[in-house]
Amino acid sequence: MTWKDLPGLAKDIAIGADGTAWVIGTNAAYGGFTIHRWDGGNWPAVDGGAVRIAVAPDGHPWVVNDANEIYERVGNVWKIRPGSAKDISVGADGSVWVVGTNPMNGGFGIYRWNGRDWDAIDGGGVRIAVTQHGMPWVVNDAGAIYRRIPGLPGRPAHWELVPNRTATDIAMGPGDTVWVTGTDTVQDGHSLYWTDDGSGRWSQIDGGAVAIAADNRNEPWIVTDRGIIREGLDYTPF
Repeated sequence: MTWKDLPGLAKDIAIGADGTAWVIGTNAAYGGFTIHRWDGGNWPAVDGGAVRIAVAPDGHPWVVNDANEIYERVGNVWKIRPGSAKDISVGADGSVWVVGTNPMNGGFGIYRWNGRDWDAIDGGGVRIAVTQHGMPWVVNDAGAIYRRIPGLPGRPAHWELVPNRTATDIAMGPGDTVWVTGTDTVQDGHSLYWTDDGSGRWSQIDGGAVAIAADNRNEPWIVTDRGIIREGLDYTPF
């Protein structure tokens, strides 16, 4: 793995299925911190402020601000959506999921956007990522990682523990490759791992971070504990 330092500083990062990268910066703004889109050489800001960000397949962002309000950027305007959230993720299929603000076992409630409002499902978490088929993986308040198994005739949808790893942040890449920052402390944050299934076979890559995303080439982008933004190069996990 080769890491390339990018300009600017960030607190959170997300990348859409089309490869569009966005960050939450480190400059204070109403709603949290400034919001920036990667243009290939720098991070020009857009209006608004937030603390967490996700990116739809066509490259437009959704954010959660410091009041837990949820906004979607439509054209050049932020549109508030109902509900409140702690974290947000958008799958490659366009499905939007959030970790809400109502306390539950494992963290907070989990919800899926139906186009008008949020449908609750069972379970709780603190971080969320969504597969290309619209199914969530979550990290709970103990660092445990769970994936949602779709329902089949005679078997309802349910959560399955993914063994052998705990996490602090989670992201989804192409082919449903899952990237996480671990719970150990290393230089620049936490160790970095990926898996391409739910069996518990994890591979570690070098480096450390506190936030992670994956681009459309399935290479990781990270934010370190000092806010440094790094793009992973020359590494494909499959």
